[in-house]
Amino acid sequence: MSNEMKIGRRAFLASTAAAVAGYAAGRNAAFAARPRRSPNEIVNVGLIGLGGRCRQLASTCLNIPGMRIVAACDCFQPSVDTFLSKVGKGRNWKGYTDFRRMIEKENLDGVMVETTTHARAWVTCHAMTAGMDVYHRKTHVPDRCRRSAYGQYRP
Repeated sequence: MSNEMKIGRRAFLASTAAAVAGYAAGRNAAFAARPRRSPNEIVNVGLIGLGGRCRQLASTCLNIPGMRIVAACDCFQPSVDTFLSKVGKGRNWKGYTDFRRMIEKENLDGVMVETTTHARAWVTCHAMTAGMDVYHRKTHVPDRCRRSAYGQYRP
């Protein structure tokens, strides 16, 4: 016994044409749905605390499309100089020793805080009070910053 299905020439052409049309329509819809990136969608970020963890983070961020590091800050000037010469080499990053000056002068959308534990909450509160998005590793900091924003805690 044979389980072969017999298909006519017209049925074959109709089903093939439908498959090709469906593929083309789906492909065009996928390309049409792809958003175009405007210059406003580039996120300008500042780095605060330029130790080893920040170097790893900066190297990773260089590969993220739509993210641009524009400034780096550390309270120790030799750390700023070393970071800019090694990690920021060939880039137009500005170095600061006071994160508050960096926040004032640069057009930042957010900061990445990689400071010591005792300074992390203070820096994060200042940045959030200035209306910036903040990345940091510790979870206890945002609660202090929320209280700061409502006037219950002052950095």
